[in-house]
Amino acid sequence: MIKTILLFGLAVLLVLRIKGKIKRAKNMKKKPKVMKGAESKFIKGGKEGVLLLHGFTSTPDEFPWILKNFPKKKYTVSAPLLAGHGTSIEHLDTTTWQDWYRSAEKAYKELRKSCEKIIIVGSSSGGNLGLLLASKYKVDSIVLMGTIVKFKFHEAIRVLASITGIFTDKIKKRHFPRVIEKEINKKRHYRFIPIKSFKVLFGLMKESRNALSNVKSNLLLIQSNDDFLTNKNNVRCIYKQINSKNKEAIIMDSAFHIPVFEKERKEIRSLITRYLDQVK
Repeated sequence: MIKTILLFGLAVLLVLRIKGKIKRAKNMKKKPKVMKGAESKFIKGGKEGVLLLHGFTSTPDEFPWILKNFPKKKYTVSAPLLAGHGTSIEHLDTTTWQDWYRSAEKAYKELRKSCEKIIIVGSSSGGNLGLLLASKYKVDSIVLMGTIVKFKFHEAIRVLASITGIFTDKIKKRHFPRVIEKEINKKRHYRFIPIKSFKVLFGLMKESRNALSNVKSNLLLIQSNDDFLTNKNNVRCIYKQINSKNKEAIIMDSAFHIPVFEKERKEIRSLITRYLDQVK
Protein backbone atom coordinates (compact mmCIF):
# COMPACT_ATOMS: atom_id res chain seq x y z
CA MET A 1 0.00 0.00 0.00
CA ILE A 2 2.74 2.43 0.97
CA LYS A 3 4.69 1.55 -2.17
CA THR A 4 1.60 2.26 -4.31
CA ILE A 5 1.09 5.65 -2.66
CA LEU A 6 4.73 6.58 -3.16
CA LEU A 7 4.63 5.57 -6.83
CA PHE A 8 1.41 7.53 -7.35
CA GLY A 9 2.92 10.59 -5.68
CA LEU A 10 6.02 10.35 -7.85
CA ALA A 11 3.87 10.01 -10.99
CA VAL A 12 1.87 13.14 -10.04
CA LEU A 13 5.11 15.03 -9.40
CA LEU A 14 6.52 14.06 -12.81
CA VAL A 15 3.29 15.09 -14.58
CA LEU A 16 3.35 18.49 -12.87
CA ARG A 17 7.01 18.94 -13.78
CA ILE A 18 6.33 18.10 -17.44
CA LYS A 19 3.34 20.48 -17.57
CA GLY A 20 5.50 23.21 -16.06
CA LYS A 21 8.20 22.68 -18.65
CA ILE A 22 5.66 22.82 -21.49
CA LYS A 23 4.26 26.07 -20.14
CA ARG A 24 7.76 27.58 -19.83
CA ALA A 25 8.60 26.48 -23.38
CA LYS A 26 5.54 28.30 -24.68
CA ASN A 27 6.49 31.45 -22.76
CA MET A 28 10.04 31.32 -24.15
CA LYS A 29 8.72 31.69 -27.70
CA LYS A 30 8.16 35.34 -26.82
CA LYS A 31 11.14 37.68 -26.94
CA PRO A 32 12.29 38.14 -23.32
CA LYS A 33 11.93 41.65 -21.94
CA VAL A 34 14.89 43.16 -20.09
CA MET A 35 14.19 44.54 -16.61
CA LYS A 36 14.31 48.31 -16.38
CA GLY A 37 17.74 49.27 -15.04
CA ALA A 38 19.31 45.92 -15.92
CA GLU A 39 20.46 46.93 -19.40
CA SER A 40 24.05 46.81 -20.63
CA LYS A 41 26.04 49.96 -19.87
CA PHE A 42 28.64 51.63 -22.07
CA ILE A 43 30.36 54.88 -21.06
CA LYS A 44 32.63 56.31 -23.74
CA GLY A 45 35.72 57.98 -22.34
CA GLY A 46 39.50 57.61 -22.40
CA LYS A 47 41.85 55.12 -24.01
CA GLU A 48 41.88 52.60 -21.16
CA GLY A 49 39.01 50.15 -21.33
CA VAL A 50 37.27 48.66 -18.30
CA LEU A 51 35.12 45.57 -18.74
CA LEU A 52 32.77 45.00 -15.80
CA LEU A 53 31.39 41.45 -15.70
CA HIS A 54 28.49 40.74 -13.36
CA GLY A 55 27.80 37.46 -11.58
CA PHE A 56 25.31 34.62 -11.94
CA THR A 57 21.63 35.78 -11.80
CA SER A 58 22.82 39.40 -11.45
CA THR A 59 22.97 42.34 -13.89
CA PRO A 60 25.19 45.40 -14.58
CA ASP A 61 23.08 47.19 -11.97
CA GLU A 62 25.45 45.79 -9.33
CA PHE A 63 28.30 48.05 -10.50
CA PRO A 64 27.48 51.78 -10.02
CA TRP A 65 29.47 51.90 -6.78
CA ILE A 66 32.71 50.96 -8.56
CA LEU A 67 32.49 53.55 -11.35
CA LYS A 68 34.17 56.11 -9.06
CA ASN A 69 37.38 54.18 -9.74
CA PHE A 70 37.19 54.86 -13.46
CA PRO A 71 36.67 58.56 -14.36
CA LYS A 72 35.38 59.15 -17.88
CA LYS A 73 38.34 61.37 -18.78
CA LYS A 74 40.67 58.37 -18.56
CA TYR A 75 38.51 55.26 -19.00
CA THR A 76 35.90 53.82 -21.35
CA VAL A 77 33.64 51.47 -19.38
CA SER A 78 31.57 48.57 -20.66
CA ALA A 79 29.24 46.51 -18.46
CA PRO A 80 27.42 44.01 -20.68
CA LEU A 81 24.25 42.19 -19.67
CA LEU A 82 25.18 38.53 -20.03
CA ALA A 83 22.96 36.17 -22.03
CA GLY A 84 19.91 34.92 -20.11
CA HIS A 85 20.23 37.55 -17.38
CA GLY A 86 18.04 40.53 -16.57
CA THR A 87 14.94 38.93 -18.09
CA SER A 88 13.56 35.80 -16.41
CA ILE A 89 14.97 32.65 -14.85
CA GLU A 90 13.14 30.67 -17.55
CA HIS A 91 15.20 32.54 -20.13
CA LEU A 92 18.39 31.93 -18.15
CA ASP A 93 17.63 28.21 -18.18
CA THR A 94 17.87 28.19 -21.98
CA THR A 95 21.48 29.40 -21.89
CA THR A 96 24.87 27.86 -21.08
CA TRP A 97 28.10 29.27 -19.70
CA GLN A 98 29.35 29.39 -23.30
CA ASP A 99 26.53 31.86 -24.06
CA TRP A 100 27.56 34.01 -21.09
CA TYR A 101 31.14 33.86 -22.29
CA ARG A 102 30.15 34.98 -25.79
CA SER A 103 28.42 38.04 -24.28
CA ALA A 104 31.61 38.92 -22.41
CA GLU A 105 33.80 38.23 -25.44
CA LYS A 106 31.68 40.48 -27.67
CA ALA A 107 31.97 43.34 -25.16
CA TYR A 108 35.74 42.79 -24.91
CA LYS A 109 36.17 43.02 -28.68
CA GLU A 110 34.12 46.23 -28.82
CA LEU A 111 36.31 47.80 -26.13
CA ARG A 112 39.49 46.65 -27.86
CA LYS A 113 38.53 48.61 -31.01
CA SER A 114 39.05 51.93 -29.24
CA CYS A 115 41.15 51.19 -26.16
CA GLU A 116 44.90 50.69 -25.80
CA LYS A 117 44.63 48.84 -22.48
CA ILE A 118 41.96 46.54 -21.08
CA ILE A 119 41.15 46.01 -17.40
CA ILE A 120 38.61 43.36 -16.44
CA VAL A 121 36.71 43.59 -13.16
CA GLY A 122 34.76 40.40 -12.49
CA SER A 123 32.22 39.96 -9.72
CA SER A 124 31.65 36.37 -8.60
CA SER A 125 31.21 34.19 -11.73
CA GLY A 126 31.88 37.26 -13.86
CA GLY A 127 35.47 36.75 -12.73
CA ASN A 128 35.44 33.19 -14.10
CA LEU A 129 34.47 34.61 -17.48
CA GLY A 130 37.20 37.23 -17.10
CA LEU A 131 39.79 34.51 -16.50
CA LEU A 132 38.73 32.74 -19.68
CA LEU A 133 39.04 35.99 -21.65
CA ALA A 134 42.46 36.71 -20.13
CA SER A 135 43.65 33.20 -21.04
CA LYS A 136 42.80 33.81 -24.70
CA TYR A 137 43.16 37.57 -25.31
CA LYS A 138 45.44 40.39 -24.22
CA VAL A 139 44.19 41.73 -20.89
CA ASP A 140 46.46 44.11 -18.98
CA SER A 141 44.93 43.65 -15.55
CA ILE A 142 42.16 41.59 -14.01
CA VAL A 143 40.41 42.22 -10.70
CA LEU A 144 38.49 39.30 -9.20
CA MET A 145 35.92 39.92 -6.45
CA GLY A 146 34.41 36.84 -4.82
CA THR A 147 35.32 34.68 -7.81
CA ILE A 148 35.09 30.96 -7.05
CA VAL A 149 36.83 28.17 -8.93
CA LYS A 150 35.69 25.62 -6.36
CA PHE A 151 32.92 25.77 -3.75
CA LYS A 152 33.66 25.03 -0.11
CA PHE A 153 31.75 21.73 -0.37
CA HIS A 154 32.02 21.43 -4.13
CA GLU A 155 31.00 17.81 -4.77
CA ALA A 156 28.32 17.83 -2.08
CA ILE A 157 26.74 20.94 -3.61
CA ARG A 158 26.86 19.36 -7.06
CA VAL A 159 25.03 16.24 -5.81
CA LEU A 160 22.53 18.32 -3.83
CA ALA A 161 21.76 20.43 -6.92
CA SER A 162 21.10 17.30 -8.98
CA ILE A 163 18.76 15.87 -6.34
CA THR A 164 16.96 19.19 -5.87
CA GLY A 165 16.45 19.42 -9.62
CA ILE A 166 14.30 16.28 -9.52
CA PHE A 167 11.70 18.03 -7.37
CA THR A 168 11.83 21.68 -8.42
CA ASP A 169 13.14 23.98 -11.15
CA LYS A 170 14.17 26.78 -8.82
CA ILE A 171 14.89 27.71 -5.22
CA LYS A 172 14.51 31.05 -3.48
CA LYS A 173 17.76 32.82 -2.70
CA ARG A 174 18.85 32.95 0.91
CA HIS A 175 21.48 35.51 1.84
CA PHE A 176 23.84 34.98 4.77
CA PRO A 177 23.92 36.86 7.00
CA ARG A 178 20.29 37.89 6.44
CA VAL A 179 21.12 41.54 7.19
CA ILE A 180 22.48 41.91 3.65
CA GLU A 181 19.28 40.73 1.93
CA LYS A 182 17.61 44.15 2.00
CA GLU A 183 20.66 45.81 0.43
CA ILE A 184 21.07 43.17 -2.27
CA ASN A 185 17.41 43.36 -3.24
CA LYS A 186 17.78 47.04 -4.08
CA LYS A 187 19.55 45.93 -7.25
CA ARG A 188 18.08 44.25 -10.33
CA HIS A 189 18.69 40.53 -10.11
CA TYR A 190 16.77 37.27 -9.95
CA ARG A 191 15.27 36.45 -6.56
CA PHE A 192 15.35 32.74 -7.40
CA ILE A 193 18.13 30.40 -8.52
CA PRO A 194 17.22 28.18 -11.49
CA ILE A 195 18.61 24.73 -10.76
CA LYS A 196 19.45 23.83 -14.35
CA SER A 197 21.55 26.98 -14.81
CA PHE A 198 23.15 26.60 -11.41
CA LYS A 199 24.47 23.20 -12.47
CA VAL A 200 25.97 24.88 -15.56
CA LEU A 201 28.17 26.91 -13.20
CA PHE A 202 30.22 23.81 -12.39
CA GLY A 203 31.33 23.61 -16.02
CA LEU A 204 32.36 27.28 -15.98
CA MET A 205 34.33 26.80 -12.77
CA LYS A 206 36.16 23.80 -14.18
CA GLU A 207 36.95 25.61 -17.42
CA SER A 208 38.31 28.65 -15.57
CA ARG A 209 40.40 26.44 -13.25
CA ASN A 210 41.95 24.78 -16.29
CA ALA A 211 42.67 28.18 -17.84
CA LEU A 212 44.55 29.67 -14.86
CA SER A 213 48.04 28.76 -16.06
CA ASN A 214 47.39 30.58 -19.34
CA VAL A 215 46.58 33.88 -17.63
CA LYS A 216 49.50 36.32 -17.56
CA SER A 217 47.60 39.53 -16.78
CA ASN A 218 48.27 41.57 -13.64
CA LEU A 219 45.97 40.13 -10.97
CA LEU A 220 44.23 41.58 -7.92
CA LEU A 221 42.26 38.88 -6.11
CA ILE A 222 39.79 39.95 -3.43
CA GLN A 223 37.87 37.53 -1.23
CA SER A 224 36.13 37.84 2.10
CA ASN A 225 36.75 35.73 5.19
CA ASP A 226 32.98 35.41 5.67
CA ASP A 227 32.15 34.29 2.15
CA PHE A 228 30.08 31.23 3.08
CA LEU A 229 30.38 29.77 -0.44
CA THR A 230 34.12 29.16 -0.34
CA ASN A 231 37.28 29.39 1.77
CA LYS A 232 40.96 30.32 1.58
CA ASN A 233 41.75 27.24 -0.50
CA ASN A 234 39.98 28.99 -3.36
CA VAL A 235 42.38 31.95 -3.09
CA ARG A 236 45.40 29.65 -2.88
CA CYS A 237 44.29 27.74 -5.97
CA ILE A 238 43.91 30.86 -8.11
CA TYR A 239 47.01 32.62 -6.79
CA LYS A 240 49.29 29.59 -7.10
CA GLN A 241 48.24 28.46 -10.57
CA ILE A 242 47.92 31.81 -12.33
CA ASN A 243 51.01 32.96 -14.27
CA SER A 244 50.80 36.65 -13.51
CA LYS A 245 54.08 38.42 -12.71
CA ASN A 246 52.28 41.05 -10.67
CA LYS A 247 49.67 39.37 -8.50
CA GLU A 248 48.19 40.21 -5.15
CA ALA A 249 45.59 38.47 -2.98
CA ILE A 250 43.59 40.36 -0.38
CA ILE A 251 41.48 38.61 2.27
CA MET A 252 38.93 41.04 3.73
CA ASP A 253 37.20 40.54 7.06
CA SER A 254 33.57 41.23 6.22
CA ALA A 255 32.75 41.89 2.57
CA PHE A 256 30.53 38.78 2.28
CA HIS A 257 30.42 37.04 -1.12
CA ILE A 258 30.10 40.39 -2.87
CA PRO A 259 30.52 43.82 -1.23
CA VAL A 260 27.15 45.14 -0.08
CA PHE A 261 27.77 48.02 2.32
CA GLU A 262 29.54 51.29 1.55
CA LYS A 263 32.30 50.70 4.10
CA GLU A 264 33.53 47.57 2.31
CA ARG A 265 32.95 49.08 -1.11
CA LYS A 266 35.06 52.10 -0.22
CA GLU A 267 37.87 49.81 0.95
CA ILE A 268 37.72 47.81 -2.29
CA ARG A 269 37.76 50.97 -4.40
CA SER A 270 40.93 52.03 -2.58
CA LEU A 271 42.52 48.60 -3.13
CA ILE A 272 41.75 48.71 -6.85
CA THR A 273 43.06 52.26 -7.27
CA ARG A 274 46.28 51.47 -5.41
CA TYR A 275 46.89 48.26 -7.32
CA LEU A 276 46.25 49.71 -10.78
CA ASP A 277 48.53 52.64 -10.03
CA GLN A 278 51.19 50.23 -8.81
CA VAL A 279 51.24 48.01 -11.95
CA LYS A 280 51.35 50.80 -14.54
